[in-house]
Amino acid sequence: MFLLLLLVTIAIFFFWNRQDNQPEGLKASIPTQKSKLQQVKTPIWSDEDFEESYRKLEHAVRGEVFMKDPDIKPPFYESSKPLTYRTYNDPSWYHEYHFLVALCHDFGEFKNVFLYGRSFPIAGGARTFDKTGRLVAEARLLRLIEGDQGFEGIEIEEFHYGPDGKLIFKCKSQFDRHYWKIGQTEVIGKKLRDYYFIWAKGH
Repeated sequence: MFLLLLLVTIAIFFFWNRQDNQPEGLKASIPTQKSKLQQVKTPIWSDEDFEESYRKLEHAVRGEVFMKDPDIKPPFYESSKPLTYRTYNDPSWYHEYHFLVALCHDFGEFKNVFLYGRSFPIAGGARTFDKTGRLVAEARLLRLIEGDQGFEGIEIEEFHYGPDGKLIFKCKSQFDRHYWKIGQTEVIGKKLRDYYFIWAKGH
């Protein structure tokens, strides 16, 4: 018995000693989440990209969205309160066609500003600002998700920033046909909160 314990102790000692004495180059070659985030070029959008959205927001048609039943909410909506937010819609589409194209979703503590392009009437990108106007997140549409029954949702890519402006979180997010976030994959880092639990679409 004593001999068996001695052999086990020796084996453990050599295992840990081997781990500690790995070549520094091998240790350095193992990518960490922080290094992966540092390799991502950000921000993904510029003020010029959003110039048209910012301009239209000056004359946007304001609306309110609220759900009285707290049990009806997007899966990634974290608050226990019923989902309530303000929408700011493109005035040209509204006045001419009565078509609501959301330029901004304002949740009070933060707001998502959207841009549109070839993916219209689905928003092609977003920038998120807190109450002080600091950029806290960005996102871009990656693809439409098609299934046996046709359109099933969308997939976007999210980029979240810390107080120092550096990237702290990145993932791909999947949305259902109601444009509610239902999942996320390829997660790197840790987010402070969810910003994109719903996505903008003209209707």
